[in-house]
Amino acid sequence: MLNDRDQKRLNNIQAYCTKINNTLKRLNYNYEEFISDVDMQQSISFSIAQIGEIARSLSEDFTEKTEHLVPWHSIVGFRNVIIHEYNSEIFDLEVVWQTANKDIVNLSESIKRLLSTDL
Repeated sequence: MLNDRDQKRLNNIQAYCTKINNTLKRLNYNYEEFISDVDMQQSISFSIAQIGEIARSLSEDFTEKTEHLVPWHSIVGFRNVIIHEYNSEIFDLEVVWQTANKDIVNLSESIKRLLSTDL
């Protein structure tokens, strides 16, 4: 069963997925606009990092039961890259773009399923 704490965190993750999608819409899903707009880069990167931070605080029981549906470890790992490497030469905005356009859509769908399922 999904506890209240984890449910609130999943709702928060879902809200960040929506924010990312709204930002992509404002960019018309255009990579060139993303690359030329530092504010949009930071907005999307921050939201992805927040998702990782929230994922880090999900209960161990929940993440173990749902790891086959959501790659929690990878989500937290990418959060660490964003936080610790953002201004370095190894930080790759194309990876942020791909994550926002593909992985966040999949994550959002998985979160919807998890919220509607009795675990």
